[in-house]
Amino acid sequence: LSYEREAYAPCEPGSDIRITFDTNILARNHDLSLRSPSYGTKVLDKDLTVMEIKIPKDGAMPLWLVHCLSDNGIFCSSFSKYGHYYKESIMAAPGLAGSPIREMTSVPIKKGGLLYA
Repeated sequence: LSYEREAYAPCEPGSDIRITFDTNILARNHDLSLRSPSYGTKVLDKDLTVMEIKIPKDGAMPLWLVHCLSDNGIFCSSFSKYGHYYKESIMAAPGLAGSPIREMTSVPIKKGGLLYA
């Protein structure tokens, strides 16, 4: 898996919050050498970005961030880039149409929005 990441951290003293945005997420299951260039199958549509907010273990989040997320309709969700690629690979495998595995792995992805984990 490879991706382009932008990372941000507030300039508040003692803040343990980190926000990252991942784009251009690519995956492949061959040519796994780290010396190979980045290429592979797009894991998400190009208009999607994964936003991850890392907060301290006590779950404390500054009010400005709570308001920003709430005002933009962004709520806690779980998403794994690796898991999504794995699920998509299983769903593309021949002979799985209508199988319980395919039903368990279908995850709706909203176009034009942010995915956040």
